[in-house]
Amino acid sequence: MSVTQSILNEVKKDAESILKDASMKMRFGSDYIYDDHPIGVPFIAQVAIIPDNKCPSMCVNGKELRYNPEFTDSISVNAVKWIVLHEMMHLLLGHHVRRGERNPKGWNIAGDLAINQLISDYAVKLDVYDELFKELQCLLPRNGNYSHLKMGESADYYYNKLEQEALDDLADERDSDKSDQPGDQGDQGDQGDSGEETGDTGSSGDTDSDQPGDDADTDTGKPSDGKAEDYSNGKSLSEAFDDQLGEHKVIGEVDDTPLLDEEGKDVAEEQYEATATQAVVLMKEHGKGAGYGIAMIEDMITKKATNDWRKLREMITKTTLGGINYKRPHRRRNVKHSFIPANRSRGKTKGVLVVDTSGSMGTHEMDEAFVQMSQLFREWPKAEVTMVQCDAVIHDKGIKDYTYNDLPIRIPREWYGNGGTEMQPGIDWIKERRNEYDWAIFVTDMGFSYDSLTESGVPTFFVGVNASPDITLQQKSFSYIPVVVQ
Repeated sequence: MSVTQSILNEVKKDAESILKDASMKMRFGSDYIYDDHPIGVPFIAQVAIIPDNKCPSMCVNGKELRYNPEFTDSISVNAVKWIVLHEMMHLLLGHHVRRGERNPKGWNIAGDLAINQLISDYAVKLDVYDELFKELQCLLPRNGNYSHLKMGESADYYYNKLEQEALDDLADERDSDKSDQPGDQGDQGDQGDSGEETGDTGSSGDTDSDQPGDDADTDTGKPSDGKAEDYSNGKSLSEAFDDQLGEHKVIGEVDDTPLLDEEGKDVAEEQYEATATQAVVLMKEHGKGAGYGIAMIEDMITKKATNDWRKLREMITKTTLGGINYKRPHRRRNVKHSFIPANRSRGKTKGVLVVDTSGSMGTHEMDEAFVQMSQLFREWPKAEVTMVQCDAVIHDKGIKDYTYNDLPIRIPREWYGNGGTEMQPGIDWIKERRNEYDWAIFVTDMGFSYDSLTESGVPTFFVGVNASPDITLQQKSFSYIPVVVQ
């Protein structure tokens, strides 16, 4: 064997060894979420963990958690655990769906400033605080170049603050460049009315460009397109954010979820809200880990969290063997580096979802039916659901069958009705077909005489949308849960 071939084999062996060790550290990082941070479990269960040499450190987008093997291998196991937690916090706070038109570089910086202060205590517990914040130079408010920023704010706050500072710096550089122009240009600026008008126009344009909203709209800057608007002497807003960083680094990035392009904003936000709701419920059940006691999280999703999906789950579980759990998956069942929810779908279930389309139900209230249905299909992929629209009568045009293959359920759709409210026709429709269905769910504002309803013949759940939380149903097979919908 030649010397060159031996060297190539050694290099290849080193790369394989690095990947192997990095993969093991990522597995420890995933286990850390399952063991210690219930609020991150629904998110870690949904992402595929993939090595990517093009990724500077780690990057998450809601579907994938990519990591650089060399970077991961170069840091301690506990530092990897903390960065994986950091990535789950990006997802928990919705940074992968909420960037909008904001600059991706600035959004990542703002996200790190919001997250790292929330989980810095875990860096201390893992004994990696110095490694993360002194050696790797992770970001913190009240620290280094960001020492002027106060603690306890959201990514939105930090982004707006830093963008305005970046625009101010670019404006100062532009003004400085103008003052350094050759003297004949200065002479032109002093000539008569025409020169004064030109100077005034330039001043007005400068003022407009300093407004944060204008630049947020124009500098869309997707991470992959490599383009950014020039603001001063060829410098972009992204480069201005880099100047602010200095020696600090963004460790653990976030990208927009692919769902934004594939399915649209409504679908992406719906999936995020459903997963975040599960995360909050898990955190409250276990009472430990990141997220416990953080008001910011509940401020964002508390209205969705009031929809106690556990009760619906319990009802449907009694009639089917299917479903999803978020226990740590068996390692032998992992595909490469992916962790996926475990499916127990030997059985099937079929139910009715009756939507109250009366005049007192707004579009957002009726849309809650699709939130319920999407959640149900994620729990029971083999479920079949018949949606029925009803106000005071059944609307035949509004009867439609759905399965898991219909996800994501798109909007807009047509609601029929807007008349008076009476759910007895829906009960009668179900009773006539009670041998076909295992359960029924009504999505309604409860604005009807629910005490006089007859039994439907199947277990029936009433989801009271923006209705009183104190309603008690007299029927033995009926259950009730209030849901707040904005």
